[in-house]
Amino acid sequence: PFNPSTQIEFEVIDREYIELDIYDILGNRIETLCKGYYEKGNHIVTFDGEDCESGIYFCKLSSKNQNVVKKMILAK
Repeated sequence: PFNPSTQIEFEVIDREYIELDIYDILGNRIETLCKGYYEKGNHIVTFDGEDCESGIYFCKLSSKNQNVVKKMILAK
């Protein structure tokens, strides 16, 4: 759970194109946090949910080789 912002950490094994999106419980994309090529290493992106309602959201990290989805709870 977070209020009103949270940091999302991810690791890139080799330089590749990454897209990190936030979706609501209905599957609507709320925001694209990052989109582009990222170098090898650890990265941190901040999601600010100040303008969002309390509830369940999903963070989807997409790359050429995989998609990872994690559940987040915004509690105001």
